[in-house]
Amino acid sequence: MSQHDDPLAPHADARPLTPLNRAIDGLRRLSLDLRTLDLDKVLRRIIRKTPAIFGSRRCALYVPDHDGGRIGWRVRTTACEAPAFPSRCANDPMQRALDTGRPVIAPERGPCLGAPDGVECGQGCIVVPLYLYHEELPPADVDTPIPLLCTCGIKDDDLLTGADAEANVALFGDVLSVSIANAVAHAKTERLAYQDSLTSVKTRHVFEELVRSEWTRFQRHESRFCLAIVDVDHLKQINDTHGHLAGDRVLKEVARILDIGTRESDLVVRYGGDEFTILLPETDLDGAACVMRRVTAAIGEADFGLPPGDVHVSVGVASTKDKGAPREMLAAADQALYESKRSGGGIVSVEPTPSAAFPS
Repeated sequence: MSQHDDPLAPHADARPLTPLNRAIDGLRRLSLDLRTLDLDKVLRRIIRKTPAIFGSRRCALYVPDHDGGRIGWRVRTTACEAPAFPSRCANDPMQRALDTGRPVIAPERGPCLGAPDGVECGQGCIVVPLYLYHEELPPADVDTPIPLLCTCGIKDDDLLTGADAEANVALFGDVLSVSIANAVAHAKTERLAYQDSLTSVKTRHVFEELVRSEWTRFQRHESRFCLAIVDVDHLKQINDTHGHLAGDRVLKEVARILDIGTRESDLVVRYGGDEFTILLPETDLDGAACVMRRVTAAIGEADFGLPPGDVHVSVGVASTKDKGAPREMLAAADQALYESKRSGGGIVSVEPTPSAAFPS
């Protein structure tokens, strides 16, 4: 594309831009560059291009992680040595921005943890809180920190004084807030497709992808694996007797015990309302059954805040042996689960023989 095709390219006879107009032009270009929903790309582009917009030397960007929470934070910095936010506020303008929830433009930044030995104390600093949520900003404390961008080492007074400078910083904050908020929301939506929102284990979508991959590996390298189906016994009765919040607590705690009770290479999935599946790579039937008996015992002994013995699970386990497809493994595990339920629940059953499971 030629210069004449670029609507943002300056004309040959254009007058030199003032510092403020250069900043506005840089912001306009950044806003075009932020037309992506990839959170990492958005953060990298902001931290890389902000110093050029304001003529600053240092920049730090603090934002929430993919889950949109206010405890886990991503930190991106350019030549800034400030400690990870929100352990301590790096400088006075940052503290004022956190206290007020409003942008702060400081002609002199003062001492800063991100600039050792007081470097550039006398140069300007801009701190911009970012609005990434629909609600009002929370109070400034370590438990609910405010996402923000801090950039310092600014020499040009035109970028630090006057109504035009304030309007430019406000616009800058709006552009960043919208871009990051959209990327965070997209990341959260993507995460929900792969992680169950109640129990935090993986979703059925993930299971279906990985079991196909594991099956392909089994066909190529005879790397056998097992599947287990875990059903929370009488969950409807728990919901009816103790309420759905109690039922949700049961599901979350069962998922947690399944997760910590299996290997790191195993995959725990919420398959349905009261049902979990577990993919156990490089495991034979006896090994898988042993793992599931141990986990089932742990669930039976756990404290769910309900009368003892109210919560237990039934389990069915199947292997790749004599199977022609993953669906046959699921069918065999489901049949074994049925045997556990028919026996009263709270036990682990392994698949029946192939002839019984898949009669000719």
